[in-house]
Amino acid sequence: MKKLFSHRYVRIIIYALLYIFGLALGIVTIGIYPIYANQRGGAVGHSYTIGEQYLEGRDDELLMMRNMYRHIIIMDGSGKYVRIETFDNEHSAEDFTGYLDKWTPKVLSGKECFAITNSRFSPAPLHFWMMTGVPIVKDGQVHGAVFMIENIQNLPEAVLGYMIYFTLFYWFCVYLLHITHKKRERLDYLRQDYIANVTHALKTPNASIKAMAEALCDDMIEDEARKKVYYGRILQEVNSQNRMVGEILQLSKIQSRQQEYTKRKVSPAELFDDVTERYSLLFDCTDISLHVSESLSRLPMMYTNAGCIRQMLELILDNAIKFVPEGGNVWLDAEDTKRKVIISIRDDGIGISEKDLPHIFERFYRVRKSDSDKNGSGLGLAIVKELADALGEKVWAESKLGSGTVFHFTITK
Repeated sequence: MKKLFSHRYVRIIIYALLYIFGLALGIVTIGIYPIYANQRGGAVGHSYTIGEQYLEGRDDELLMMRNMYRHIIIMDGSGKYVRIETFDNEHSAEDFTGYLDKWTPKVLSGKECFAITNSRFSPAPLHFWMMTGVPIVKDGQVHGAVFMIENIQNLPEAVLGYMIYFTLFYWFCVYLLHITHKKRERLDYLRQDYIANVTHALKTPNASIKAMAEALCDDMIEDEARKKVYYGRILQEVNSQNRMVGEILQLSKIQSRQQEYTKRKVSPAELFDDVTERYSLLFDCTDISLHVSESLSRLPMMYTNAGCIRQMLELILDNAIKFVPEGGNVWLDAEDTKRKVIISIRDDGIGISEKDLPHIFERFYRVRKSDSDKNGSGLGLAIVKELADALGEKVWAESKLGSGTVFHFTITK
């Protein structure tokens, strides 16, 4: 029972009820009522005219209505049928006399009546008939009744068309609401998960720094070489925390558009030489080979923000260091297209699963792997995406688990 009344099932029930209500209301207000009201107004006027002429012994109006109404039935004040005119090859007027019996007392009492029916006289589910009955009144007395029966034109098409349109439109809106709700739920989950990860990432090195600082403060470490190791470790942890805090602040600035990025013409050397030189040394230290294509040096001048492009490249290369094993390779290449330059960073690392790949540029998202010490803050690629968006560029990735990853981003010429 608890599962039955969960939020998910409540939403489904509400959606279904709203659909039924909206469909019924629309059929009445858009389909049935306008057609019914239009045809009813004409039928009432003609019926009264036919009744007046019947009392005068004339049938001019009745004969004129042959092409407009399928059946015209006139009865006297006692309810006896005195004239039946039919202009329908499929149904005779007698088919309707039994149906009219229940309305006869009301009309002979001096009241008008209107009704719509379909199932009694036609096998087609959307074949509707409209019956109009008016009294024949003279000098305040009812002398009989006139019934006019007509096939309601265009109603099946109007109802069916509305049903199809409303159904498609309604469930498309429900689908959009569902997707929005799922995205909101996912973002909330990622935020909570990210806060837990950042808290852990800050708490663990703080505990390590505290323990090493206490050991040094209490003179528990007497060997000078070991002291330097402790100092170096403390400095490393502090730098790591500073970098994480800096990434959080930078991402916040980019997303809030607090920082503007000025573009200018820059050369390939200005964009890539310093980065490739520094990371070649860094990759050598980690036993990873960086292969820089000569195509980078042959690129034309580009119109962009050099600092942003360098940072994007650095963050992607940092990401490669985390996920490429020792002895692995990273290739840096470029393609010159008509309006854009496409930079590609390919590695032969562990790759990214099909499940994780669509989410790697999302805020707070971290790809899980067994070597948790190399997991980043989950902000690096999010910053890459935000920088690309701020510059009007595109960034995307291609990968298969166990087959390496390729990151691409564009630069405007």
